Amino acid sequence: MFTLDNPLVRETARRIHRLSDDLRAIEELRGPTLEEFLAAPVLEDWGIGTRIEPALFGTVTGHPDRPDGRVVTSGLFYLDDRIGIARTLSRWYRLRPKSTN
Repeated sequence: MFTLDNPLVRETARRIHRLSDDLRAIEELRGPTLEEFLAAPVLEDWGIGTRIEPALFGTVTGHPDRPDGRVVTSGLFYLDDRIGIARTLSRWYRLRPKSTN
């Protein structure tokens, strides 16, 4: 499950914190440092691709940027369906119980 009991979720959170720190350093014109640049692995013959990641889908109401209706969220990073909360890359979502129809 996508809770902090899962070591993968904790490691993903640590990686996101490091990414945030690195992007902030770039924004503030203080990174990457020469040491970070020289320590980075080399990637040859590279290109840009896509990959699949977990996301939520459903009917949303009250989203600040989307009209009410069907959506697919950004990447899912935390989910606790017992209390009905999820965190995607963009925001928190309150989860209503699934219909049993």
